[in-house]
Amino acid sequence: MRLRSVASSRDGFGAGRYPAWNAQPSSTTELLVGLAATLIFPKDFFISVLELHTEIIGIAILAVLAIHTAIASSAVKLSTAVVTVGAALSFAWLGSVLSNGALNTSSYYASFVVALLIGVIRPRRFLDVMLFLMIVNTGLQLFEALSGEFIFTYQDEDYDYDEAMLSTSDGGLRVKGLFGSPLTPISILMSLAFLRPRSSLVWLVLCLASALGQGRLGLAIGSLGLVLSLASGGQASRVGIRARNFAFAFLGLVCVVGTVMFFGTEGSIQRMLEAGSADNSQNISRLEFWATSIIAIGNFDYIEHLFGRFGFIKALQGGTESDWLRIWLDNGLICVLAYAVPLLWGIFRSIRAGMWLEMYSFLGTTIVMAVYPHAQSMPNGTLVWMLLLGSRGAIPGISHHRRSAQGPL
Repeated sequence: MRLRSVASSRDGFGAGRYPAWNAQPSSTTELLVGLAATLIFPKDFFISVLELHTEIIGIAILAVLAIHTAIASSAVKLSTAVVTVGAALSFAWLGSVLSNGALNTSSYYASFVVALLIGVIRPRRFLDVMLFLMIVNTGLQLFEALSGEFIFTYQDEDYDYDEAMLSTSDGGLRVKGLFGSPLTPISILMSLAFLRPRSSLVWLVLCLASALGQGRLGLAIGSLGLVLSLASGGQASRVGIRARNFAFAFLGLVCVVGTVMFFGTEGSIQRMLEAGSADNSQNISRLEFWATSIIAIGNFDYIEHLFGRFGFIKALQGGTESDWLRIWLDNGLICVLAYAVPLLWGIFRSIRAGMWLEMYSFLGTTIVMAVYPHAQSMPNGTLVWMLLLGSRGAIPGISHHRRSAQGPL
């Protein structure tokens, strides 16, 4: 059976046939899920401006909707794959708590739960809402670039953080919109693009947001994804369509380069050009983070390898600049495998089915997680788990059995 695109379903969880009532949640459900997404993803804005953790309210809304969906259905059945991943994460978390003698509050666990709630609700327009939010945020980034000022100043609860950290030495702004860092919207857009790899629009928005926020990794991933998405497709062999796609890709990349050149300063452009340079200060700093993290892992005992040593690396150097290293250090190898196995399975199935854009999504996520803390925040980690859970098809296997003619809400 041929693997369908992870973008073939509007909920982002992959292919599958669902009962008619559940395939079309009510407009109330869709609106509430959209509200929850708005409260969860740009949480930095609400925390800084309203001093309110709106992500807690958003997760609560999703939990109520998921419970209502389960009640409205005679049974919500989880596949063996979902149960196995959930059991592995639960065992890793419990082992971490017991071995460290402290509560493990890592978002690498919380994001799985939030993704599972969305999977139970199965909203059809979730990714549409997310893309709309990110297009609006890219517009706000453009406004910041034109005005030369941030919409709000982000106040981090754990670190000393100021606007100078978002600028180059010659005053070039790395604009961010409603998020605390310019890298956050870029990460979210990367995840949305990986969930909808055949949508050229998502790749283009990712490129523009990366150009405005001076995200080198996002610009590289997005540019290649844009070209691949336009080069693929069942009708791409037709000369006219191929010419149109080539023109769109060319004009899109010209627009992205023009954005970098127009809004960039000499220092910011030089920083972009030094993305692969071993002499770049940021690259050197990242290598130092990785080296310290690897040395710390080498000093672990067997129990720490299994369950990690939560909070140790944060106290030592603040972070790791790599999801894989952070997961290993904080949560152990069991948690690493819970993330790695679905990704590798997705790569394998995509290659076997000849779905090269989907393979790019899984491989891209694996690489990005290796060189950047892509899934470290709960909001973006939720999108990563949506991709991971979808790598086996229909979520894999959250099925709903009809109880009544009325859908949830």
